[in-house]
Amino acid sequence: MAGGAVMWPILALAVVLVLIIVCKFLQLSLVSVPGTRRLQPVYNAIRAGDYNRARGLAKNIKGMAGGVLNAGLKRLGESSDLIEEGMYEKLLAVRHKLYKYISFLAVGAAVEPLLGLLGTVTGIITTFKMLTIFGSGDIRQLSGGISEALITTEWGLIVAIPTLLCHAFLSRKAEALLGGMEQISLNVMSEVERSEEAKKEAKK
Repeated sequence: MAGGAVMWPILALAVVLVLIIVCKFLQLSLVSVPGTRRLQPVYNAIRAGDYNRARGLAKNIKGMAGGVLNAGLKRLGESSDLIEEGMYEKLLAVRHKLYKYISFLAVGAAVEPLLGLLGTVTGIITTFKMLTIFGSGDIRQLSGGISEALITTEWGLIVAIPTLLCHAFLSRKAEALLGGMEQISLNVMSEVERSEEAKKEAKK
């Protein structure tokens, strides 16, 4: 193969990176965070102290965001700390799912140029070996090592640059989704506090 033996790990890693990028893009594209307008009836029910109605409305919210919301609502009536803890635990699990394998893209983007550099070194070594055997007069014998050095460097960069860009894009998308779910948990806690304050005022 043009580029020598180092091209095999470069291409193998490239295939893995492409698969991860495609799978993560599809996964994150299927995740949605409901807007405030859709969740407002749930917030209103919590504020009014109608926890059963809030739970019933929340069952219609599916996906990861629904999981975070329901993790808090199932503890309504308990202390604020327990409600917050329930949503925080769910957010940690969601964070793991959203960011899973994304860090591998950063590693791959860093490793690919290094593999290209390794191919450059092996190509230069091959060139010098040809020099010792055939001398500098036979250009054809030298071109193989030079070609190996240039091709591996080229492919290392060809794979690394798009991978780095995809890593940044997917990280931002995962961060935005997680931020939306964190906002939902904050809104729930805010409505719980309002509900508790209203109950205290009513007792007075």
